[in-house]
Formats: sequence, C-alpha cells, structure tokens
Amino acid sequence: MRHFLKAVNHFLAEIGGWLVMILMILLIADFVGRAFSRPMQALGTLSVYTLVAAVYFGIPHCEEEYGHVRVEILLNRLPKNVAKYLNIFAYTVAVVTVFICCWAISENAIGSFLSQEKEPGTFPIVLYPAKFTVAIGIFFYLLQLISNLINQFKIKV
Repeated sequence: MRHFLKAVNHFLAEIGGWLVMILMILLIADFVGRAFSRPMQALGTLSVYTLVAAVYFGIPHCEEEYGHVRVEILLNRLPKNVAKYLNIFAYTVAVVTVFICCWAISENAIGSFLSQEKEPGTFPIVLYPAKFTVAIGIFFYLLQLISNLINQFKIKV
C-alpha cells in the first residue's frame, strides 16, 4: 500500500507542477490580451481552477515528505514517549478533520456534477472538474495522513 500511495503522490505532484506551468501560460496570455485591449473571456477563472488543482494535487506529496509547517519547540523538549503520543493525538485529530472535509467536498463535487453547476459570467464554465480535483487531492492527503499515523505507532522509543 505504501508503494502505491508513494507512486500516486508523486504522480499528483508531477501533475501539479505541470499545472503551474499551464497557469503561467494562461496568465501571460491574459496579460498580452489585455495589453492589446483584447482580453480573453474566462482566462482568470481558468487560472484560478488551475491554481486550485496544482495546490491540492501537491498536498499529499508534501505530507508524505513531512513538509508541512509544524511547531516542534515543545516536542523537542519533551521525553520521546510523550512526544510520540502527542504526535499520535495530532495525527488522529488531523485524520478525523480531513475525513470530514473529504466527505463534504466529495458530496459537493458530486452535487455539482449532477446539477451541472456553472460559474456565472459571460462565458460560463462548469465547476465540477475543479471540485473533483480538490476532492481527489484531499482524499489522497487523507490516505497519507492515515499512513503517517500508522507509522507513528511503529516508532520505537
């Protein structure tokens, strides 16, 4: 399971990197279009959706590498076994919280798909692809949190 999760996290992070490049192209196209008084419809909205996908696809890999910001001043001063149990508690709270978020986001994405929800404007864009990218990113973040929680139990003190 760990190898599968690592492969998926790496794949999503790669997609996120490519999406940042696409984001830059969209922003440059928007800038050039506006410079010639020919702004392209919906480029701003597409840029936001691209940024959201890039961020949420990168979160699981960041968690896999323990790259999220943590305050470790207190943990470093505590005995190892107390720090281990505090980490287990923190990961448990994170798993429960992210599970609730994952559930809500997934329901929202499915509802958006079923209703064909669109962004209002002169060029309406369907919202469900962006919502599903958030749901996918959060789901794999949840799996990585669970994996990290399991790893905390394996740490010998």
